[in-house]
Amino acid sequence: MLLSVRHLFSLAWANLVAALGTTTLSILVFSFAIPVLSFVITLAVDWRQQRRTGVTVNTIIRGSLLSWQTLVPSTVYLVAWVCLLSWSLSSTVYRDHRALLGRIRTLISQNKTLQSANEALNNENEQLKSTPVKTLTRTLPPPEPEKKCWMSHHFGLPNSTVEGAVTTTAVILRCNYKITSPYQVAVEFDRDFIPGALTLPDAGGWMGGNESKINRTMVAQISNPALLSEQLVIVTVYGSTDQYPRALHAGIKALD
Repeated sequence: MLLSVRHLFSLAWANLVAALGTTTLSILVFSFAIPVLSFVITLAVDWRQQRRTGVTVNTIIRGSLLSWQTLVPSTVYLVAWVCLLSWSLSSTVYRDHRALLGRIRTLISQNKTLQSANEALNNENEQLKSTPVKTLTRTLPPPEPEKKCWMSHHFGLPNSTVEGAVTTTAVILRCNYKITSPYQVAVEFDRDFIPGALTLPDAGGWMGGNESKINRTMVAQISNPALLSEQLVIVTVYGSTDQYPRALHAGIKALD
């Protein structure tokens, strides 16, 4: 309660100072300090004169305080400041009352807006609940198989026209993906061998096929066509002893 009253008087004083177009310091100096100083100076002058005539101290002070020169200005000051403070207090209370009413109206308007938005959301929620649920089905493409190549052997007797051949090894290769042309076929064997030929039994014809031997590796290049998925590549080599050459590693890779 006291805090509210203090706050009210503080606002009223600030409004009064602003309305007068001055400051608190100016009011204290010109409305209180200077009149009190004038009274003290006047009292000091009268004091010296009356004390010479034998007037007592109480009589001098009482006469100065109760004289019309003191009472009239003091009464005017007091009445003026009471009126000004009363006006400022009533004006401040009225302004606070209007500001409070404005805030109340704003809150009422915001409350109505929120209620309307809440009703709209409730209606939308009811509509969503009444709408049948739709099930979306998406068909995903099957995953691509992992790219792999396989290798197998076929052992047999040598062709009689191949000089020095005792055994024959056919390495059969196939992959589960397409390899674009041109591409290279390389097969590494566990022992020395006599180069043979490379054939594509599933292709009607091909270009390239130039075979070469690099150490124990048979290398051949095909220019055209591309090697399709699951098509066979057969690399034939010959052994110069009764031991069949066996493939250790094989690979097919595109050159572009």
